[in-house]
Amino acid sequence: MWYFRHHARRFFRGFMKPIDPDVALKWHKRFRYMYLFSAISAFGVSYYIFQSHQKEIGAYEDLDTTPSHRQARLRGHSGKVIIYRFGWGKEPEYYEFDNEKYTEEYNERVKKYEQKKANVKNEEILTS
Repeated sequence: MWYFRHHARRFFRGFMKPIDPDVALKWHKRFRYMYLFSAISAFGVSYYIFQSHQKEIGAYEDLDTTPSHRQARLRGHSGKVIIYRFGWGKEPEYYEFDNEKYTEEYNERVKKYEQKKANVKNEEILTS
């Protein structure tokens, strides 16, 4: 390791000379904004990728009628499900539905959505 360090140091000292402190400070100020801009851009790109990935994961989330329906469907409750809703200053309300029937309807909506998506892709290919 010392061999590499020794020759690397000799190589760089051959053509690099010390920089004037005023010039170094000027370049430091210039690069500071460039580094800030690149950091903000990198954060923006990573946030955009994260958000697009979240949209891909929740592709069928909008097909559920409510978040409560989605939870009941994902947990696989069978038969009738009763959902209670509480809120500040509101009377508690509840409603019940058949989860098996809702899951079947949801699967039909997913199939229609996938067919619609496939048709759009086929039309894009045909028009290109």
